[in-house]
Amino acid sequence: MNRLFQFFGAGCLFVLLTAPSFATDVVTPIESDPFFQLSNLRRGEDNSLLFNFKRTKKAIGFKTVFMQGRSKGRMISITATVNPYAEEDIVTLRSFLPANSSSPIDLELYFVTMHTIGEKKYLYSMVSNAVQIGNPGTTTTPRPWTDAETQGYNQYLNAKPTTVKRYNVDIDVPPEFVTVPLTAELTKGTPLKACYSSKWSPITTLAENADGSVFVRWDEWGESYDCNMLREELVIAKADLTRLAEHPEGKFPDVHPSLVTGGESGSVDGSGSSTSMEAKPLKDYPVSITVPADSQFIPDSATLPAQTKLQACYAGKWNPITFLSHYPDGTLTVRWDDYGAAYDCRMKRSELIIKKSLLATTGSEAPQESASRIWTDSTGRFKVSARLIEQSSDSVTLLTDAGKTVKLPRERLSQTDQDFLSSQERSDENPFE
Repeated sequence: MNRLFQFFGAGCLFVLLTAPSFATDVVTPIESDPFFQLSNLRRGEDNSLLFNFKRTKKAIGFKTVFMQGRSKGRMISITATVNPYAEEDIVTLRSFLPANSSSPIDLELYFVTMHTIGEKKYLYSMVSNAVQIGNPGTTTTPRPWTDAETQGYNQYLNAKPTTVKRYNVDIDVPPEFVTVPLTAELTKGTPLKACYSSKWSPITTLAENADGSVFVRWDEWGESYDCNMLREELVIAKADLTRLAEHPEGKFPDVHPSLVTGGESGSVDGSGSSTSMEAKPLKDYPVSITVPADSQFIPDSATLPAQTKLQACYAGKWNPITFLSHYPDGTLTVRWDDYGAAYDCRMKRSELIIKKSLLATTGSEAPQESASRIWTDSTGRFKVSARLIEQSSDSVTLLTDAGKTVKLPRERLSQTDQDFLSSQERSDENPFE
């Protein structure tokens, strides 16, 4: 079983993993690789092994680093502990040896990082010296890259992706920046910024695409994360924008074509003002508690600005929600503030509430709320005091005086109540049309 441990170098995260013996053929590191000096592999207390490390070269961008080892015996699971902020420290491999073991051990350890050289083809460059304890055999040394491997790596590195990565904006644009307009003619090297983990990160333009998206590089993460991005999710300094030439109006579509079929979410994320046509799933969160006196359900007629703060009922309490976009069927795409982008969904207006004072600022008039009345079921045995929230041709949604939302088929109501519902439908009709 492989085990994971992490440590941070200055400005760069390294993930170290114990790996099975796949990296027996290792090559020399490349310019963007980090390098570490390992020393003094030794036994410690509590059946542990220890060794010292010192990073002698920083990586360019993000690198995943594996800990590779070989022994004369079987593979052994490793749990490693390291100071997460040190550029040099002691790595502890705990529970490495059997309890109370005094038998000799033959082991070699070193670090590698992975490079893609083709479809499902990988090379592992050795990014440290090897340290040994006991007699595991000849010390591992890396070999040079072959011409074919170098060519495959360069081809993979220079191959432009065909899909768009989504890094939606969930924070304010800095005052000295603006969203990259469709008319801006971006040249290679133009500095931009994109939102990731709720902060603005530096981006460099590599190329414009024919559909208006931009091929970019994340400055802090390196070429492994090169991707296509939408202009609406990129910002540019106003001073830089004034120096760029302009494309003619209409050169690029207002909505990127890939959004109709669903863009690919980025992994290096945030979405507020996105004009995405990608449909989020419709989720039901019935209201089971009382609506606060200063709030109300969202009217069908209300048009909300992006980032409007709402609330929804979950786990018996009102939870903060942020409005993202309108959907053609009248539902609203929202984000649960406490749960993040992974839980973005569409919700019905009858399950979302908004502060009345906030609704007034949108220019939408609050509709007259229906008064409570006594509703009776079709058997005549059960009654409830509630007001009408929503109705369709086959169902009705009521909000009881106790604050509980009830949805039931119209046929379950008494004939008197069904007649009342029909009259409400007719009252909305324009007699002059």
